[in-house]
Amino acid sequence: MASRYLNLSIIALISVTCFIQSLYAATSVTRHGITWTFDRDYTCGEYANGDPWCTGPVTIIAISPASRETGGRIQHGSMLNPKDITNGYDNQFGGSARISYTPSLNAARPGGNDLSGLNPLIIPVGSSLVSTRTNDTPYTRPQPLDAAVLTIVAAQPPPGSFRPPYSGTDKTHHWQTSDIQWSRLPGLDKTRVQRLPSLASLADRIERVWLDHAGGAYMGREFHPSNNMPAYGASMAVVTSEIALSLLLDYTPAELETLMIPFLQLGIDWYGATHSATCQFNCTGQGHWWMGGGGHGHGRKWPILFAGMMFNDANILAYANADTYPIFQEEQQHFYVTQADVDLPRYTGDGRPRDPYTVGMIGMADWGESHMFNPARSGSNWDAYYRNIVSPSICGHVLAAVIMKQEALWNWPAIFDYQDRWNEYRVSSGMPVGPYDSQFVREMWDAFREQYRPTPLNSGIPLLLLDQ
Repeated sequence: MASRYLNLSIIALISVTCFIQSLYAATSVTRHGITWTFDRDYTCGEYANGDPWCTGPVTIIAISPASRETGGRIQHGSMLNPKDITNGYDNQFGGSARISYTPSLNAARPGGNDLSGLNPLIIPVGSSLVSTRTNDTPYTRPQPLDAAVLTIVAAQPPPGSFRPPYSGTDKTHHWQTSDIQWSRLPGLDKTRVQRLPSLASLADRIERVWLDHAGGAYMGREFHPSNNMPAYGASMAVVTSEIALSLLLDYTPAELETLMIPFLQLGIDWYGATHSATCQFNCTGQGHWWMGGGGHGHGRKWPILFAGMMFNDANILAYANADTYPIFQEEQQHFYVTQADVDLPRYTGDGRPRDPYTVGMIGMADWGESHMFNPARSGSNWDAYYRNIVSPSICGHVLAAVIMKQEALWNWPAIFDYQDRWNEYRVSSGMPVGPYDSQFVREMWDAFREQYRPTPLNSGIPLLLLDQ
């Protein structure tokens, strides 16, 4: 099967990765309902995913919708290279979480005043401008409705370039479509699955930027534009689970192109958000804290790891190792039961069911809503709160890692062993498909999980090493 994709990758080199870049002189650029107007013509073009770039520095004299102050209300803000839980988008931001507004971060209001030809925004090269349209109703969850990214570069990017991450200041064009390692895809027989999702519909779900620089805690949910992406982390993980597994089926690269490109862009953006964030937790190294709490923060790791594999990028892949970077919810919630878990009383203050662990459970892989930091909130019962939200929604990510033989690179065995437990329970209990589940992902697990059990020849050997 690998040789089949090796041959197809030659075709892909012609039909997928050889982008003929269209350059144009523009006094304005529009993307997903956001329009940036300049003081004159600038040379502009599009990245592989369709997002615009312009050579700069660029002077912007208007952004539509305009960020104006009306009766004390400021909406439709823009931010340069946003990172962490910082807000220059709207001064009445957040539903259950009130997130403070910093006027100086709203690039759409230079000096705190309306943007105009007399009060322009001058953007230096090496910058990403994220502009939003926010909800007219204050303190909506989430507040943004739309978001789009304009990147200002010093010179024309190489043909087929992916957009650099919107977070952080590194706008180097590290990745091109010609770098995609199509031969890594296993090309699984899709006739073994009945309910195949439409590749086009999945691509539509991630065509727009998934604005996600505020981390995995419940406050990060407030930043997710409702017309761009799901608000809740578990809902995001269901979408990306279906995408992750669809990319492993025996479609041609030409068929996968419209899904592969935005999914890799998502991995690049999440890598950027992870890499550029202020260190909050694992401060011996740099990295965003995708905090393990309920169903908000999971699902970010596999798209990052997948992008690292498909670009053969060691800098991205460094974040795969959970022992070095235990910054993802996937690691923070999955564990092996120890004597300490047996001895620790369960937290009961919120009235949620949490059964104790017993001596007979020691060594068992389990899940807990915030186990790494608050193990008293973990319970051995199958109806532990959030278990039926996180477990099915992350299943496709785990299966994709298994199929691509990345357990060793991921380096957190508990999540793989726990997903085996969960799916055995799912089958034996006759669990119906719920809102954070996917019939397609279930069928993929049932069709392929046993085929990809480790063997003495490949156990613990990452695919990245096998291919070299």
